Amino acid sequence: MKRSALFIMILIILLISLQGCVKKESIENQLSYNLSTKIISGDITKSEDTHGGFHNDGERIIVIQYNDDSANTILSNIQENGKWNEFPMDENLNFLIYGGKKGDMYYGYEFAKKAGIPKIEHGYYYFLNKQTNNQDTDVLNSPSLNFVIAMFDSDSNTLYYFELDT
Repeated sequence: MKRSALFIMILIILLISLQGCVKKESIENQLSYNLSTKIISGDITKSEDTHGGFHNDGERIIVIQYNDDSANTILSNIQENGKWNEFPMDENLNFLIYGGKKGDMYYGYEFAKKAGIPKIEHGYYYFLNKQTNNQDTDVLNSPSLNFVIAMFDSDSNTLYYFELDT
């Protein structure tokens, strides 16, 4: 009995210690999967992730800067995908990302300001409502927000990725 207990303890310690040896996936591969688009390597200028805790709530912000050649490649990948939309964003997303007032209602989300995302004039955006697992942008009155938005600014060759889980 003592031998089997010792064996189980050693096995548990071994398994716990090997968890750190698992290869982490690159940011580009993670984004490629999340956005259903081939995201190529660039200069990652910002990468923050506050997810954690019991419900794994949090925000993830990634900013990737591309040179002209890489920007042409990523832009081609985006245009061929069919799930990205050309700017300007629809009204709901604009209020969600940048905030603003409509009638008597003020939408103070301002996620772009918090994430350091400028107002984008030219480029493409991708939106995924994680609650409905589709691109439905009618989320302003949702009791919780769970979404992914990516924006490619073709003027600055910058990809902004923002993910929120509440």
